[in-house]
Amino acid sequence: MKAEVTEAVNKYKPSAKVEQCLFHGTNKNKLAAICKKGFDRDYSGSATGCVHGTGTYFAVNAQNSRRYGDGLLLVRVLTGIYTKSSGPNKPNLSIIPGSESERVHSVVDIVSNPSMFVISSDNSAYPEYIIHV
Repeated sequence: MKAEVTEAVNKYKPSAKVEQCLFHGTNKNKLAAICKKGFDRDYSGSATGCVHGTGTYFAVNAQNSRRYGDGLLLVRVLTGIYTKSSGPNKPNLSIIPGSESERVHSVVDIVSNPSMFVISSDNSAYPEYIIHV
């Protein structure tokens, strides 16, 4: 997965970061399952809705993630090439500019200075640390 994102970034937008460390807030009782089995888009919006579309949400700032539960993860996320979200409850179907069919890797709230990333691929995020607050 990382190799594919890296290849697309190198081809279409070399200035983009392939990977970022971001925060994910959830209920403490879900932390172990996420760490063991990974993220699951099927739960997208189950607690707070999908303002920026369907997918798994990650924040640049830990405080933003804390609003979504009493558990906090620091996650390595393949953000790659991103665009503005299509809106509430919509899947990420945007195509990378210059590509015929490759989809963007994530969508964001504000393209010029994202505070929130949403990924549609469950394999694009790896929980590295549980943060106890």
